[in-house]
Amino acid sequence: MRELPANRLDRRIVRVWRVDSMIFAAIIALLFFSVCAIVYNAAGISVLWFLVPAAIVALQVVCNVCVFPAIRYARWRYAVTDDEVDIVRGLFVVERTIVPIIKVQFTDIKHGPVLRAFGLASLTVVTAGGEQSIPGLPFADAEALRDRVTELAKQLQEGV
Repeated sequence: MRELPANRLDRRIVRVWRVDSMIFAAIIALLFFSVCAIVYNAAGISVLWFLVPAAIVALQVVCNVCVFPAIRYARWRYAVTDDEVDIVRGLFVVERTIVPIIKVQFTDIKHGPVLRAFGLASLTVVTAGGEQSIPGLPFADAEALRDRVTELAKQLQEGV
């Protein structure tokens, strides 16, 4: 079995994942409590019936905001060699993806408002079979890695 790749994501990605989870949780909570208010008023159902679903939603929010980002960060690893991009990730099930450099069609850098606020970006490597992303890279590192992968792919494809 291969050793795990040595490179880790920037630690700030944990805060990005937490902010993303809080934004999503706020939207879900707003929808949940809106539906509860409508059902409560329309059917005259006791508010106590909504405590169990509310507790489940609250537990999910706590897990998504406090627990899961740290586990995801601990699992994430990546490496870019002359021949491949090796990515290991997962929460409960660890997944390892190896993308041969010769199969790379193009690379892309994405950074939405939350990533930008933390000075991070996500590198996406696209092949005919799909795309793989490495989130949580400092923007300069993502650009350098994108350029390296692109140059390696170009060299290998010209040599074929």
